Amino acid sequence: MVYDHIKGIFSPVLTSFDKDGAVYNQGCKNILDFELPYVNGFFVCGSYGLGSLMSIDERKHVLELMAGHINGSRPLIVHVGTPATHTTVELAKHAQSVGVDAIAVMPPFFYRHNPENILAHFQAVLDAVDTPVLIYDYPSLSNNPVNLKLLEQLADLGVVGVKYTSSDFPDFLIKMANLPYEKFTFMIGTEALLLAALSHGAQACVTGMANSLPHHLARLYQAILKGNHEQACKLQQTTNKARAIIKRAPGIVSAYALMHYQGINAGYPRLPFLVLKQEDIKSEIKDLEELGLLPEEEIN
Repeated sequence: MVYDHIKGIFSPVLTSFDKDGAVYNQGCKNILDFELPYVNGFFVCGSYGLGSLMSIDERKHVLELMAGHINGSRPLIVHVGTPATHTTVELAKHAQSVGVDAIAVMPPFFYRHNPENILAHFQAVLDAVDTPVLIYDYPSLSNNPVNLKLLEQLADLGVVGVKYTSSDFPDFLIKMANLPYEKFTFMIGTEALLLAALSHGAQACVTGMANSLPHHLARLYQAILKGNHEQACKLQQTTNKARAIIKRAPGIVSAYALMHYQGINAGYPRLPFLVLKQEDIKSEIKDLEELGLLPEEEIN
């Protein structure tokens, strides 16, 4: 079934670290507070959240910290995927104990796996928890793309939806056509396809830009909800221009820098990600100001 509360703009929320690389608790709270007025939900410990750069205990801590801070005010999805099944199951059980709304699992990454291995991996998670499980389909990172047949098999096992992070929009539409969105939750994983995906029936967008420009994405989502197609198209075009600016550097490190520019102590990324150079920050800010995205826009 589709989960009605999983809809709209979800932030793959950054994890804040201090200069020494330790999780910075107050920085995590600052980030959440900055985004809360604009987003419809949070996706914790994904690619922007640098979950794969944290230990199992750190991931548990970050989830507990963020879940406690938002205190049920927004739906929360956590990515629990690891290359190994036993640690994925451990994180899934912990997520259920915290009380998240859904658990996202990337196919076991790094090694290439056949469908039987991937199905067994997901079956182990599904056997361990009652919380709804989504597949985090990010083929360029997982090294294990999920084709339509495998997605259908995962749905038969009990997976209830997908976070699809790829620019292959025709593939997304084919999957939506074969797994009707009335019964299966579809989340697009890039702001570049926000308008197109939601217009075709996707329920939500998990967008890295929600970390740095959440006010702009809230305007775009509201235009879609109101059926103002002309305004939505214009805002989507601005979104794509902003995306190109932000991704001149790694989008993750740009997000930290742009939060700092807006007065948010977001801490630092964790190595091997380096802090954005000052000349690059100034260039991004200048170009985003020319688009009218900084300072913050009024939502109406």
